[in-house]
Amino acid sequence: MYQRIFGVTLSLLAFTPTANSQSNKPLKWKECDPPSPYPNVQCAKHPVPYDWGSGLSQYTAMSVMRVKSRTEKPKGTIFLPSGPKRSGTRLLKQYLGENSSAAMELLDEYHIMGLDVRGISDQSPIKCNATRWNRRVPSMPKNLTQYNRMQQHWRKIAEECREMTGELLFDHMDTSTIGQDIENVRYNNWELPPKNRKMHMIGLSWGAQIGLAYVEKISAYMGNIVLDGITDHTQGPIGTIMAESAAFETTLKHFFDWCRAESSCALHSQPNLEHFFTELASKAENKPITAPNCKQDAGEHSCRPNVNLEEMMLNVQKYLASGPPGWSFLAESLLDASEGDASALSAHWFTCETDPTSTWASLLTGCQDWIPARDFLELLGTQRTLRILSPLTRGYTQSFLYYSRCISWPRKQKRVQNGQRPLLQEGKSIKPLLLVTSALDPISSAQGAISLRAQIPQAVLVYTNKTGHESYGARGDLTYIVNSVFRTDSFPQDGSVYQT
Repeated sequence: MYQRIFGVTLSLLAFTPTANSQSNKPLKWKECDPPSPYPNVQCAKHPVPYDWGSGLSQYTAMSVMRVKSRTEKPKGTIFLPSGPKRSGTRLLKQYLGENSSAAMELLDEYHIMGLDVRGISDQSPIKCNATRWNRRVPSMPKNLTQYNRMQQHWRKIAEECREMTGELLFDHMDTSTIGQDIENVRYNNWELPPKNRKMHMIGLSWGAQIGLAYVEKISAYMGNIVLDGITDHTQGPIGTIMAESAAFETTLKHFFDWCRAESSCALHSQPNLEHFFTELASKAENKPITAPNCKQDAGEHSCRPNVNLEEMMLNVQKYLASGPPGWSFLAESLLDASEGDASALSAHWFTCETDPTSTWASLLTGCQDWIPARDFLELLGTQRTLRILSPLTRGYTQSFLYYSRCISWPRKQKRVQNGQRPLLQEGKSIKPLLLVTSALDPISSAQGAISLRAQIPQAVLVYTNKTGHESYGARGDLTYIVNSVFRTDSFPQDGSVYQT
């Protein structure tokens, strides 16, 4: 199965930088620009090679922010890696801004570091043609003509992004390369003694995938690693899509149950929520629903003037990810859309050559990490199957976008650079780490975490009996347990279930 994906020998990759490497220099911490309103916050820019395997002396940069520990002799640094659609420095700022943030309790023993990886950092942004990106082309083509148009559209977008961004950055946006970048930051965190320079990490969502990319290559420097909301990168493309689609469909049904039970839900009085949603989806499929509150000249807040089915489904999935605390907004948004105002479900409208939402970086990384369909018949067969198995959500997911949009993506090599494959080293050689999954996650199915636990014998998997994407951060049992891992260097009982 994997032989058509990779014609390579799986091997342990060396992370140690060369002695004369520009990236082999200590991090230079200084006051952030603009200055942080919070104490003990410092920033740095760190150069990393575009291509770790080429030996070329050409570099891009990562933006790094840390909050210094309250103790003079911290146990180490906890890394918060970012993914293509999340800034690690922004996550750290979020934790700083929450007076009750449980994450900040770890400052009693650790520094905490947020990282903006290549393509997200303002030092190395992805650049594309906004006008072309705003043109709509369906990701689920109904016939060969639409399929060919979709291929041409995304190939042209990719070619323009490559030209505007620069081929070195464009060709090296995969998660495996990002994992090497983060190892280089760890290696060059010279303020700490070597014994305290281990890789401690809380990887959330795509940050969890970055964490897996790190630990599967190198185990010697692993400290306490927690991966929350992870997708299994070792299974084939169909399995990945089916798992996410089923998770989305099931979570949506749970949302309907919540609305039936919760009188404050804007859809509480609907007699048949499944029928209501299906009718709304059909309406958006037949003709985009207007979004009267959206403006196309509002800078970072610009959004499309109307909403089609694909955009509606992807935003529903995103809003489900918050769990019940954010579901009231989703219910109101769906009710408004049924009455002709889909503004809250509108997609971003791009206005310049850089992207404040990191949507572009997400697709670049996705096309280098996930294997697309081979041809129209494979794509069509997958679409038909998804519509049968997930009739409410119709198969629209983030992983399906990569499966569809990346078919004609220009590649430096014929294969997908970091496509799905078995672990690079035997799972038994990976040191203990903690996997976290929630009972109902509309983006990262629990199936992925269970599969990875089966492949990594020393992994510990725990569950939260709640709905939503990611569990760490909110006050509750799970966050307390994760913090205890860093305080005590011990893991909870494998298979434990936490209610909060």
